[in-house]
Amino acid sequence: MKTHLIFLEIAKKDLEATKCLYDKKFYSHSIFDLQQCIEKMVKSYGLYSEIITEAEAKITVGHKALKVFFEIFKERKFNELLEKYPELKEVSSINRFKSNLDEYKSTLFDENETWDISFSRETLQNIITNIDTLGDELEEVKRRINPKESLRRKTVNYILNFIFCLFSLSVLSLVFTPHAVRSRYPQDNFNPLEVYDDKMPLVQTLDHFMKIAEETLEKLNQIYTELSGG
Repeated sequence: MKTHLIFLEIAKKDLEATKCLYDKKFYSHSIFDLQQCIEKMVKSYGLYSEIITEAEAKITVGHKALKVFFEIFKERKFNELLEKYPELKEVSSINRFKSNLDEYKSTLFDENETWDISFSRETLQNIITNIDTLGDELEEVKRRINPKESLRRKTVNYILNFIFCLFSLSVLSLVFTPHAVRSRYPQDNFNPLEVYDDKMPLVQTLDHFMKIAEETLEKLNQIYTELSGG
């Protein structure tokens, strides 16, 4: 089995563990496993896209996760992609995401930056809504493609899955990367078992993020199998 597929299988197991731990109210553990699921997906797609090497995949992508996606956008010539497939221009979520990329890049990647885990419930809900809206808009594009144009339909479906995964994984990485360490280890007056409780906004919205991760796993699997044969 190719390495990117192995990472995807491990990500599926991480998600299963997330659900089990969440049901038992082991919130810090469940958030850590979801972070691991997301990181495995990032590595999987980074390998598949030849943006990272297998040697790089063996170390923690962590703080640099979104950098993987900026490189993918660069390599895939995203603007040219939108020009080639005009139906994509109608997806307003794509334009919003593109407009935020430079802001993300300039504000989130100072290597000395201290990550903040205290996203508000409103911010997290907006993130969830944006991803759901993107998914709905991309599905609408699929429905409008003439079913008789089988090759174009298959190609556009691949591209739509690609766009969804770029968007969801970059935002999921933004939300969950701070928890790779914080959810596991006490620091000074910080006790994960006390902080990660049912009053924490991320815990309150975690079931929605699990669904997004599951949908992303499914679309990555489609990307790997439908057009390229894995």
